[in-house]
Amino acid sequence: MKIGTRIPPVGGKMGLPAFYQWLSENGFGAVDVPQLNEQVKSEVEAAGLQVGTIDCIGVTRKTLSPNEKTRAEGVSELKELISSVSALGSRVLFTVLLPEDPTLGRAKNFDIWKETWPEILAHADANDVVFAIEWYPGGGPYYPALGCTPEMWRKMYAFSSSKALGMCYDPSHLARLQIDWMRALHELGERITHVHAKDTELFPELLYEQGTLGASFGAGMGFSEGYWRYCIPGDGVVNWRSVQERLEHIGYDGIFSVELEDYRYWKDGDAQKQGLLASHKHLSQFVR
Repeated sequence: MKIGTRIPPVGGKMGLPAFYQWLSENGFGAVDVPQLNEQVKSEVEAAGLQVGTIDCIGVTRKTLSPNEKTRAEGVSELKELISSVSALGSRVLFTVLLPEDPTLGRAKNFDIWKETWPEILAHADANDVVFAIEWYPGGGPYYPALGCTPEMWRKMYAFSSSKALGMCYDPSHLARLQIDWMRALHELGERITHVHAKDTELFPELLYEQGTLGASFGAGMGFSEGYWRYCIPGDGVVNWRSVQERLEHIGYDGIFSVELEDYRYWKDGDAQKQGLLASHKHLSQFVR
């Protein structure tokens, strides 16, 4: 296992090659990238890092469009991306199954997914590429993302047995949704293809005041809806030792990738670096 990170804004401000070098010098072993080509691969490897995931959220949205032509374009583009990633020696594509039209609801958008994704998954299987589908539910009021709850992923796996249909284990999203994040790991452990190291702090008093509807007059915190906020590993409810031990037991040998969405470490580049270092310090007690 390695500790990696998604790229926060400070990475762009430093320049990515310099940021990659900073990560390497501070004990990180991997980085998730928004796109992959020969130059990106060369810059990451020159810093002694491994490419974690490659984003494909935008093209995924096209595959979940109500418009048949748009869906066909999305399928073609995603298959091309799969082939390209495979040719460059990487294999994990990160996405959130956010539909183009959230107002349709999850059930109708799931019907669209069932039409478009068998071809995509078959192509991924043939190229030894896997997806890491994150459990972020999407924004309110619709929370439209597919595959973000046990109800949804059970439907997905009942429909497809493709090995490419992998999940990004991010307990922060389950914690805010009041879903047992450890039970989910026991249920889906062998389907985990990537881990986002992000935590959630819960505020019982605010939960009493607001319920799960969230704050009516503003959350007062970044990356929050009031009764919960995202935070760095170790500052929330997740027991990362238990997570690591369970993943190690089932043979996971991938990346714990810090996703820095904590308003306390977001003010500027120095604060973001501090957040990454604090996350690494906590995770390095367990990740080996």
